Amino acid sequence: MWNARSQQRGLGFIKSLKIKTKNECLKNITDKVEGLDNIIGENNMLLNNVELSWVKLDPKNPDMGFDKKSPQFSCTVKTADKTNAEAWKKAGINVKPAEENGGVVYTAALKKKIYADADGKYNTAPPPVVDKSLQPILDTNSIGNGSKGNVQVKFKPYEYMGKKGISTQLLALQITDLVEYQSGDKLEFAAIDTDKDVI
Repeated sequence: MWNARSQQRGLGFIKSLKIKTKNECLKNITDKVEGLDNIIGENNMLLNNVELSWVKLDPKNPDMGFDKKSPQFSCTVKTADKTNAEAWKKAGINVKPAEENGGVVYTAALKKKIYADADGKYNTAPPPVVDKSLQPILDTNSIGNGSKGNVQVKFKPYEYMGKKGISTQLLALQITDLVEYQSGDKLEFAAIDTDKDVI
């Protein structure tokens, strides 16, 4: 079951990461990736200075997937830096270009699948989220579109029906510039002067 203790374990994991040399890290991912300075640890990568949108990390209200039957934690990252986007793609991330404000931006949807236990209860912990001081952000519903930060992902080789590839898993987030989510259902009432009659 996900709780605050699980969050603390996740934070401890983030702080314990040790940056390895480029060559060590490349061996752990793929020999096709060159010039990546943001590979960290074993099979991990940092996506730095990205813009975030559609952050769904609440265990009570996860992203249910396209078929509405596949619960997952997810977020979308965006960068206008073509070099970074190419590095992501070489590492195995599915990057999509799009036109925006007369230029080109690159986005990637990142996910972490939620698994059920033997009793059918979902027990997968969400990716830990911290601020720029590495303090936990417990209310992830407050992270609105346009927030900026750094995202850590994990790569895992897979083989399915004779095809080999690298899957990408959302591992952790650091929010450096929070744009608080504002619900569209705000109150439109005006204050009433109780000293006057209300008709």
